[in-house]
Order: sequence, then structure tokens, then C-alpha cells
Amino acid sequence: MRFKQSLSAGVFVCLIVVALIAVQYRDAQAQNSKPTSAPVTIVGPLPLPITDAGDAGRTPFQARISTNPGPNQFQLPSDRRLTIETLTLLCQSVISTITPGTFIGLTVTADGVQVSHTVTALSLTGAIGGYYGSTTSVRLYADPGTNVMIDRVFAGANCALTVSGFLSPA
Repeated sequence: MRFKQSLSAGVFVCLIVVALIAVQYRDAQAQNSKPTSAPVTIVGPLPLPITDAGDAGRTPFQARISTNPGPNQFQLPSDRRLTIETLTLLCQSVISTITPGTFIGLTVTADGVQVSHTVTALSLTGAIGGYYGSTTSVRLYADPGTNVMIDRVFAGANCALTVSGFLSPA
């Protein structure tokens, strides 16, 4: 009986010692790939937070341009490049002969070259006053200080295009 009590007390003391060591030493040390250099010590809460270095300096961006009424273009800041990831188009027909292929063209300038991208809307309700829309995933780039604009519009509709993505340092 006495042996079991001693064993239980010993296990309990060992668990307390292990817990104290784990709590006391929460620093991590990186492996040193160059033995002649100084060791690197990472100090912070464990586990270490993970961040994406590729997001450094990115700012979420969203703008709406339209065919009527409203501006059909916007200008980028001179120190920021735009990466467009999503285009959302909503059009309302103004004539009875509108087709399901309502479209607009979006022009951006990348590396000094103008690039045009066509966005097509599908019928949501049809007829006069009907709505057409779409959402498209893209990867378009626009140079700093340039205009992003709607350059072609199907004549039978008023359209609004939402441009979403992010700005990054030029």
C-alpha cells in the first residue's frame, strides 16, 4: 500500500516538473544552417503566428463604374498597381430587343499596353426593364496612374460594373 502511495506521489511530482518546464521555456530556436553564424532565437508566443509575406502592402480595393448615369472610369493612384480579381456586372435593358449576350468592355493598361476584357451578362428576368448580370473571376493588372474604364457597351442597356481586387505598391 505504501509503495502505491509513493508511486502516485512520484508520478504527480514528475507531471508538475514537466508542466513547469513546458510553461517556463516557451521560446523557440531556429535551426542554424551556417555553423559559423550566430544562432537565431525566436521569442514570442507559441505556436508562432503565421502571416503571408505576399500580402505586405496590399490594400483591398473595390470601385463601381457605370454606363449611365455615373462615371465610366476611374484613375489609379500614381504609386499603386491594381490587381483585379473579380468583375460583377449588372445591366438593365432599355429596349425590347436586347439579347442574353449583353456585354461591356473593360480596358486597363498593363506594362504600357492597353488590354481590353469583355464581360458578358446573362438574362436574369428578360424583356424591357429586365435585368442581366454576371460575376467573373479574372486576373487583370492595371499600371499606376492609369485609367480603368468601360470602353464598349451594348447599346440596349444601362450597366454598372463593380471592380474588386487589391492595390499594391508600384
